[in-house]
Amino acid sequence: MRRKKRQGFGHRKPHRKVRIKRTEFERQTALMRRELRRKRWIRRLSLCLLGLLLLCTAASAEVERMRLPQVTMGDAVPGTIHGQGAEEEYEHIVPLSALFSDGQGNPMIFTVFPQHNRFGESYTVLGLPVEILAMDEEHAALSSGMGGSLVLSSDRPLISEIEVMVTNETEAG
Repeated sequence: MRRKKRQGFGHRKPHRKVRIKRTEFERQTALMRRELRRKRWIRRLSLCLLGLLLLCTAASAEVERMRLPQVTMGDAVPGTIHGQGAEEEYEHIVPLSALFSDGQGNPMIFTVFPQHNRFGESYTVLGLPVEILAMDEEHAALSSGMGGSLVLSSDRPLISEIEVMVTNETEAG
């Protein structure tokens, strides 16, 4: 014999959904509203993804710039070298920070070459051997100015033909 389950306090019978017959116009209107909501949601999601893509692109460009050696660029200028009680005038003076050393200990300088590409301007350095005519505590006199912009200082050791980030341009003197 089957017993009826007693329903205690708070138990209700499941509510039946009553289907209301809709007219064809109401059905079409409901479908159009649902489709419009779906299209708005897709548009918002697309805009969010586009914003995220632009943000990631900008961040990756900034990270790439941070990876490059940062250099100060300038030109050799005429000036005076103070040596053992005498002062001599030279045509090409650079700070000592502009002098680098190749693998054998020979002095060299780096010249900066701008390159134009579709993302803007980038800079490449080229190492050139140099003859030092005279030096004091702060500056060195070179045999020639090498005909271009020089690296006056760098935050890292440089090698020839690498891309660098120019932080500012100054005069050597």
